[in-house]
Amino acid sequence: MGNYLYGSQIPSGQVPYSTFNDLAGWWRADSFTGIAGGYNLIDKSSNGNNMAQQAGTLTPGTGVNSQAKFTGNSLSYFNANLSIKNWPITIITIAVRANNALCGFFGHQGASPTNTLWCGYESSNVNTIYNTSASVNTTTEAGTISVYTTRIGWGSRQTWLNGILKPTHSSATSLQSSSIGTSIGTQYRGLNCDWYETLVWDRTLSLSDLDEVNTYINTRYGMSIPLWSSYTAAPTILIWGQSNASGRGTPKSFLTSPYNAAQSNVFVWDGSGFPTLDESIGNNDYYDGFGATDFGYEASLGYNYINRVGGSVYLFKLSQGGTFLNNRGTGVYWRAADNSSSPNSGNKLYSVLMQNWTDALIAFQSASKRPTMVSILGTQGEQDATDVTAAASYQSNLTTFYNTLRPELGTDINAPIYITRLTNGQTGEPYLSTVQLAQVNTAAILSNGHLFNTDSYSFGVNPHWSNASYIQIGIDLAALF
Repeated sequence: MGNYLYGSQIPSGQVPYSTFNDLAGWWRADSFTGIAGGYNLIDKSSNGNNMAQQAGTLTPGTGVNSQAKFTGNSLSYFNANLSIKNWPITIITIAVRANNALCGFFGHQGASPTNTLWCGYESSNVNTIYNTSASVNTTTEAGTISVYTTRIGWGSRQTWLNGILKPTHSSATSLQSSSIGTSIGTQYRGLNCDWYETLVWDRTLSLSDLDEVNTYINTRYGMSIPLWSSYTAAPTILIWGQSNASGRGTPKSFLTSPYNAAQSNVFVWDGSGFPTLDESIGNNDYYDGFGATDFGYEASLGYNYINRVGGSVYLFKLSQGGTFLNNRGTGVYWRAADNSSSPNSGNKLYSVLMQNWTDALIAFQSASKRPTMVSILGTQGEQDATDVTAAASYQSNLTTFYNTLRPELGTDINAPIYITRLTNGQTGEPYLSTVQLAQVNTAAILSNGHLFNTDSYSFGVNPHWSNASYIQIGIDLAALF
């Protein structure tokens, strides 16, 4: 999403894709009817979800860049017939807020939308997202026109101010809600600001989607919100899975040049930034904790990729051994779009991945870089092959995982996916063939999905690959994309 078609690339009779085509609701201060005490905001999307004033004082006027505004107070709010869940969602509000003013931008209807969905300013200059628990960021923009963006997915909850992703992004403690009616201003805090417009999507916008919206805002309000398209492209490979993604039983002593030292222009995620990959100091697997002693296929992957295509590459790796894809009620699992436990559950590795990815986006943006997804590599399934229920639902869960992950990452919606099929001969996995077939089918179903057959690689201590196999797998994968 957010990828444009121009000129001869546009099929006959087809209009270019636009982020504005699938708005759930769009309300602007120059589009209203009614009189004082009974104003109605006209929905500029095609959905007819007009907002009706419920209470408080609202005064129309003209503000920044000669654009229309409404000035509200702590009691003023609108309600609409738009019903929406608390995620996935993107909410963009353009407003001017007074210093220390409490203000509700958008949320569910009722006196306590903090239980399900609310974004605005709570306490003193604290930009807040509520889904029962709060995610908060103190800001200093009061008194100037600003763009407030809330972006919530199945594993992430992000606050953006004037196009900059803020550092505090704790996950919600609630489950995904049902569809509930929505409000601008909200009964909880009121539209206590100079309000210009609000745009809402029932999905997470991509980085290019955000660029399109922010380009519109920059033009309309004379602002200078930074665009991701202005940043330097940073080719990125995402690696996730269990122990064979981590690398297990692979001593560093096996590595020889060029893999046993710092690898120029290969950078790896360490939980807070992207240092140069250096297997000799064990920064290859910060999350699983085996980086100090073991290595995975990342040892040769990045090096051989840039040796072939040039430039640099960023490896975002998050894996944990012995983990199910399916939620079995206990233990750690990867399943995305799962509503059986809250996003902040420590057992929910999809949320851990997305929390880390949000931090990675902050690191990229701070360095004026834009991640471009070279490939998403998944090496997982050994644990599910031990359980009949997990194996039976593997295809459905894996398909949902990738269809949830790609849009929430915010990069290319059609990023290549490589699924490493479980290797024949793995022991202790009575449902091996069931998971293998599910992996084959999922690779065929997914757009730009690919299967990576691993039968040619030998085991070390079964079911983990041998030292030489990990190196060769990295070399072979690097040749594919």
